[in-house]
Amino acid sequence: MRVPREVWWIAGLTLVVFVIYLALGGEQSARKDEPRFTRTTYSSGPDGLRALYLTLQELGYDARRWRLPLRETALPDSGTLVLVEPMPLAGSEWEDLHNWVGHGNRVLLAGSEALPDVRWPSERQSALGASQTTSAEPIQPTYLTQGVESLRVRSPYRIPLEPSEEPKAPDDEEADDMWYGMERPSRAFREALTRAAPMFADDRGIVAAHARVGEGSAVLLCSPWSLSNEGIREGDNLNFALNALVGADQGPIYFDEYHHGYGEHVLWGVVPLPVRLCLAQILVGLLLVALARSVRLGPVVPLVRGGRQRSEFLGTMTAVLQRGHATRLAVQTAYDSALTQLRAGLGTTPDDDQEILTQALGRLEPEAGKRLEAALSEARQALAGQERLSEARAAHLVRRLDEAIASARKL
Repeated sequence: MRVPREVWWIAGLTLVVFVIYLALGGEQSARKDEPRFTRTTYSSGPDGLRALYLTLQELGYDARRWRLPLRETALPDSGTLVLVEPMPLAGSEWEDLHNWVGHGNRVLLAGSEALPDVRWPSERQSALGASQTTSAEPIQPTYLTQGVESLRVRSPYRIPLEPSEEPKAPDDEEADDMWYGMERPSRAFREALTRAAPMFADDRGIVAAHARVGEGSAVLLCSPWSLSNEGIREGDNLNFALNALVGADQGPIYFDEYHHGYGEHVLWGVVPLPVRLCLAQILVGLLLVALARSVRLGPVVPLVRGGRQRSEFLGTMTAVLQRGHATRLAVQTAYDSALTQLRAGLGTTPDDDQEILTQALGRLEPEAGKRLEAALSEARQALAGQERLSEARAAHLVRRLDEAIASARKL
């Protein structure tokens, strides 16, 4: 199938637009502020969660990947949900998550985005805390601290909960500053998180806490590194993860992958903007081409089939053979066709040769027999020779055979 010329023009224009966009740095500028989605169970790198995910499965726990939005209609009936930063949840998702946890489920929030009133360090402290590993010790005996003597953490942030003070929820202005324009949890959810009880702390502050949310619970952890492939083997981090995720029989353990770019229905959403624009332009162009070629520019003209003349066949065959320089083949074909027509007209057997046919025709019409015998003999002699037949010579022999057969057919 031949591709229309318009399609090539559309594809070329789309490629030019894409190259110009990349040359102007649009791709780099669009990705500059995007978070790095490395805290995923699909990653085997230092920041991934594949080790924890596979360990839970090897221990016989029902660990699964959650690849749908956190909507109340889509969330499972029961279970434990693991949310590790970055978590760009929408406001409605936070509301549905709060309701889901309040029905008796559990959520593990690991990362600064999930913590209420997080204490933001200075640039120097942030750079130091991001690379420094410290040990946090349990503050009070709970199911989270069983078998955990040292929780290894690496994070510049700490949870600002003081055991001696009654925490309060931040007002809207403080929350807006804290979330940097991101969608933040509902006020009821934030108030529940600010009432969390501290569980682990180091010399810089509280690193893990536990909050009651309705009939369910939320575990807060300021150090996602502690659950990563690199950090899960440090200290008693694995025991802490097991306590937080399987301390009570609450159904399967779901690791959020939807907000890390692995959703079941977000394929188009993760495609870069310039690629989407190019695909849309190609689709529109193809639709225009199909529409333009499907519209008639005039009424339907009926196909007239008339009778064919023998001269048309001979002329076409001659032209084809001339282009292929097959003059000898043309004469041979005309010679064999003449003999076949004579046998059919005279009622002889298929094995009768030229001499028998011409004698039979001569008995009916001497003049026609002589004319046909002369044409057949001339063609036979030309075919028996070794010299190359010119196109004019071949055309003369074919025409003479056709005229001789035509005169014999009139008898």
